[in-house]
Amino acid sequence: MAFDKTGTLTVGQPQVTSVIATAEVDDNALLALAAAVEQGSSHPLAQAIVREAQRRQLSIPLASGQRALAGSGIEAEVNGSRILICAASKAAPAEHEAQIQQLESAGQTVVLVMRGETLLGILALRDTLRDDARQAVDALHQLGVQG
Repeated sequence: MAFDKTGTLTVGQPQVTSVIATAEVDDNALLALAAAVEQGSSHPLAQAIVREAQRRQLSIPLASGQRALAGSGIEAEVNGSRILICAASKAAPAEHEAQIQQLESAGQTVVLVMRGETLLGILALRDTLRDDARQAVDALHQLGVQG
């Protein structure tokens, strides 16, 4: 059985659950950079990042040259640096693999924020299951549909 989970099994409003900055920046600076790159995107994860930065009342810098990278992320110029946001599977440094794997095994989507080849930090996001999702899947199982 396969589902498009966003909006089907989940409420379609992912939220940032973890902001993990490296020594290069602090958590708020990391989130503000990510929000700058993601601002204007219609992607649910991008919108969640911008919402969290706004919720924290962060000053979001201007970004230019936003460019979606098919299937792998988005990049833009922010404060004179090229900032990339990508799936953890695209560029996860070995020293962060265990941490990323732990977040992903807890059902979170993990993205990396990079400046050039330097990891600035990790953002984890999660959507909430719809109230009726479990009932729907259970009903399908009772009908003999296998997962």
